[in-house]
Amino acid sequence: MSVRLSVVHALVACGLCLAGQNAMAALRITEAASTSGAPIGILNGQDWWELTNTGPGSVSLNGYSWEDNPVSNDRGIFPNGITVAAGESIIIQQGPAGVAAAFRTTWSLPNSVQVLEGSSFTGPNGFSGLGSSGDGVNLFDNTNTLVSSVTFGASTSGVSFEWDTSGASLGLSVAGQNGAYQVANSRVGSPGVAVPEPAALAFLTTSLAGLACLRRRPLAA
Repeated sequence: MSVRLSVVHALVACGLCLAGQNAMAALRITEAASTSGAPIGILNGQDWWELTNTGPGSVSLNGYSWEDNPVSNDRGIFPNGITVAAGESIIIQQGPAGVAAAFRTTWSLPNSVQVLEGSSFTGPNGFSGLGSSGDGVNLFDNTNTLVSSVTFGASTSGVSFEWDTSGASLGLSVAGQNGAYQVANSRVGSPGVAVPEPAALAFLTTSLAGLACLRRRPLAA
């Protein structure tokens, strides 16, 4: 086997390995807003957060729960029948029936974006309010295992916090960056669209550049 072919195989193997690791990451909390920033109406003062499936297949949320305190049993239990497709981001929105439609309208989201209303959750505390001075979101699977957790500091009204699909914190959303945009009342976020992890993309880009160089370079005699 030539040196060139060995390098090609190594680059492809590493790329597939990284892709596999990203696929296995599965569910990630990728955005959270501790206040909607809406001055009036059904969204006034309501919190929301985003859940993204980074894995290769759909995930059922039957039996899943969440809480702002990771050691509390005061959890909200997801309604049955919710499935998150591969690559899909869904929204969990505080509030009564009808809040999902208002959220989609405010953020100009299509009906294909799932928005779960807080009133559809069961358990001791259907929707744990997110503190504006700092808080967190913790997701538990149907075996009560913690599968994703984020924390954030003091918030700005109407502006969400972002995390990429690897779980790395990106801080407060900024309009024009990472897909975030501004809507009425200075609200900023990117609900329904997660920020991808940069590492794997950068590696694959570098690998492809390396392969191009190898193709151009003549074989040694």
